[in-house]
Amino acid sequence: MPVKFPFEQFFKTPFFTVDVLVSVPGATTPVPFTAMKYPIGEKLEALAAFGESYSSWEFMFQVEDLQLAGLTGPLPDATYIVESGRKFQVTPFQNQPHYRWVDPDQTTIAFRCKEVAAI
Repeated sequence: MPVKFPFEQFFKTPFFTVDVLVSVPGATTPVPFTAMKYPIGEKLEALAAFGESYSSWEFMFQVEDLQLAGLTGPLPDATYIVESGRKFQVTPFQNQPHYRWVDPDQTTIAFRCKEVAAI
């Protein structure tokens, strides 16, 4: 059995975790999850120094949590993730797929998103 990525140990602080609702295309009810959220882009340190706001983000989930909620495989492109009054859409980023495996055992997955609306 693969070893679960140390999600809780690696990011113990709630600063890195967010409560989200995931709406998969075709589903009628959003599903609540806890995820890690972080900006993606180039030269993050330089942009952050200038107070740059990011529109591209990654939300990381435990595959086990997704499976327990009845979601199998990577979430489809165009899935919506809602967090703190902001809506994000899972989408490819810079000619890369809309998701990436975080660990070699594929126990943790990150979805690339763009902010699409404030709610």
